[in-house]
Amino acid sequence: MKYPPAPRRCITIAHMALKTTKSRASLKAALTDHGMAVVDDLATETADIAIVDLRPEAISPRTIEQAIQSAWQQPRAHPTLFLVAPEAFRTPPIARLAKTDRVVPFTTPARPLLTAVRQLVHDAARAEEAALRLSALSSLGLGAQTADTAFTPDTTLFLADPAPEALEAFGALAAHKSTRAALSRAQTLHALEMGQADALVLMVQKNRRSLAGLVRLLRRHTDLSSLPIIALEKKPTSRHSTYWASVGADAVLSPQDPMMVAALCRRGARARAAGQSLDTLLKQSVVTDLGEVSRLASTRYFETCLAHRRELAKGPFALGAIRLHPDGNANHQAALSEAGVYIAMATRTLDMVTRPAPDLFLIALPNTDKVSAEASMRTYARLVQDLKFGDIDHPITFDASTHVLVGSPGDDPATLITTLLADLPQEPASFMD
Repeated sequence: MKYPPAPRRCITIAHMALKTTKSRASLKAALTDHGMAVVDDLATETADIAIVDLRPEAISPRTIEQAIQSAWQQPRAHPTLFLVAPEAFRTPPIARLAKTDRVVPFTTPARPLLTAVRQLVHDAARAEEAALRLSALSSLGLGAQTADTAFTPDTTLFLADPAPEALEAFGALAAHKSTRAALSRAQTLHALEMGQADALVLMVQKNRRSLAGLVRLLRRHTDLSSLPIIALEKKPTSRHSTYWASVGADAVLSPQDPMMVAALCRRGARARAAGQSLDTLLKQSVVTDLGEVSRLASTRYFETCLAHRRELAKGPFALGAIRLHPDGNANHQAALSEAGVYIAMATRTLDMVTRPAPDLFLIALPNTDKVSAEASMRTYARLVQDLKFGDIDHPITFDASTHVLVGSPGDDPATLITTLLADLPQEPASFMD
């Protein structure tokens, strides 16, 4: 799946369960197998995300309301999600909770949980980076950039084969949320790509395999990978939940739960729109000294962001350097500029690139550990080395040397950059896989 992207550091999870049972061990195993650390203190300040376990094996059904209230009252700055059994969406406390909070079914494999954790951590990192950049822009007197986003309709697309039960389910959902019907995969893709809906509901009849293929396709789609998708099974079971989780659906419900379907669609669409706004803001907050949006940030703005990171950021970050070494003695100034654009285009919206010297590029990689930062820098270096720049008849190629330094909140920006450049190899390195 393209979204959310794989984390570039270990994620720490605070876990709350009112019973000490094997359920806790199973949850920890599912998370630690994917490189995540789990602690049992919900109020810890070092956690990236909190998980409140509301499954029957982790908490008595009679105390669910109490556990929800307790989780809400915990003072913390990290996002929270609630873990439930797949069939729990029909219970009144969980149905109410799902309208306001992130509720995730626990399945085997635990794909919905892992996706939700990565998405929430990624969203929190983007929000922190956006706030940091806005603060830096204000301190330079450049002002905040406007994050214009495309219009997203509050409309759900309902895909089903023509049948009386499908018409009944469509009518029930349309009574709670604006809904339009689609009768084929092609019609569905066209409507979604044209931005005519912000969520998708699949009515499962005898077309389960075809619908699963559509979900897999959407999860690999650049613009639709974060689309809320809900499958409707006539009598949903844990087996259905596991199957649809494995292909990428967000939830499996019954056609008899139209209010719940509408609530999950709305919440998923809001989260997706918020993520799109953050991405737009991050792209528009990379500027030159004149405040013009650019792929390459000015060195002054780059260093100002580093200074604000010292004061505002909470998580780790990495600082990388790439020096390009031209092949031969030809005039390569234009080719260096072209290579810099490719490097900037290859980075994530969280990252920021500047060019303090014609052959030197610095990259700030927020929320990234050293191993992931080194892997990213090798990728950018290989990208430049594999391309030819300049005139077609007389192309210019580059070798590259890279170095990475991991910083933490409180580090002095000037010292970081000086240390990074002092350790940057003067000769190009080999980046063979």
